[in-house]
Amino acid sequence: MPSTKNPAVQLHDELDALRLQVRNLKAKIAAVRNAPASPDEQHAALAGWIDSQAKSFAADMAGQFDGLGTQSLNDFSLLPPVWADTLLPSRLSGLLCFLLRDQLHDKLANLLPHGGTSLDKRLSAIATLETELFSVEVQEEELITQAESFGINLLRRADADPAAILSVEILASEH
Repeated sequence: MPSTKNPAVQLHDELDALRLQVRNLKAKIAAVRNAPASPDEQHAALAGWIDSQAKSFAADMAGQFDGLGTQSLNDFSLLPPVWADTLLPSRLSGLLCFLLRDQLHDKLANLLPHGGTSLDKRLSAIATLETELFSVEVQEEELITQAESFGINLLRRADADPAAILSVEILASEH
């Protein structure tokens, strides 16, 4: 049985359904982008951060012991002035990474989220979702263009993909 809905109402309903798909796809893309990395990637990133902190601290401290000679390290007044800044919170991570690299890695590794997906799989999923999103946005633009041909003005989303809009406009101009 043919629809008894007013054509304008039907177009609005179809447009609302497409826009819901757009929102859902964008949410899925955001979720994949923000998903935790694989355990191997997480451990590699953690090790890289610890190494960079330790190297930065070592570079900052290079040459700071020159001239200490045989002075006792128990007398902190004999330490170079830079050591007064060594225990500032901004430098403490470097000191800890420099002195306790392996222990720190083991403790922090236990705090990493379990599971996760490799970068390749996340990029592949994002590409698939973005292709589907583009297809839905083209359908949305086709519906808007169709409504305009009937004299019905439907507003475009401010975040509509210009490529989707232009692809429909180019196809329409070719026919």
